[in-house]
Amino acid sequence: MMPMLRKRHPPRYCSFCGSTAMEALPAETAFFCRRCEQTTYMASKPSVCAVVLDRSGHVLLVTTVPHPLSWDLPGGFLLSGESPEDGLRRELQEEIHAVVVGSKLVHAALDDYAGQRGHSLNLFYRVTLAANAVSPGAEVQDCRWFPLDRLPRLRFRSTREILLRLWRAKLGRRKR
Repeated sequence: MMPMLRKRHPPRYCSFCGSTAMEALPAETAFFCRRCEQTTYMASKPSVCAVVLDRSGHVLLVTTVPHPLSWDLPGGFLLSGESPEDGLRRELQEEIHAVVVGSKLVHAALDDYAGQRGHSLNLFYRVTLAANAVSPGAEVQDCRWFPLDRLPRLRFRSTREILLRLWRAKLGRRKR
């Protein structure tokens, strides 16, 4: 299990009034605004991740403009009030110009959000696309298919874990 935030850094601004008058409360991740007297809770940010495999068992990965040396599954953060399935369809359209025809939730995991002041709650979906022809969208520098046993440098721990599980499952099926 991942530990909670080690350092209790208050948010820079109150999410209600924009004030910088934030102070930590005794609760693990709660902060009080002295100006508007509202409490802000630092919560894990929900995201969706698409595990897309082609017929030969290659997985689709993307690299983004700010992080061109590491790869990740396509996906992203949910918008306020957006369902995970709608967010998944939106993110895949934005990132790789793909249309989702099927998806199934296969795993959920917490992860550090790339050195930021928080965590992400990643919902991993096994996804079927209308076509395997994909191209990079505005936020994506490149998208490629990789064999599970020859992956590039992956950006997030939870992505490494889910792809390792897939690779082990693939090996298990071969032995039968």
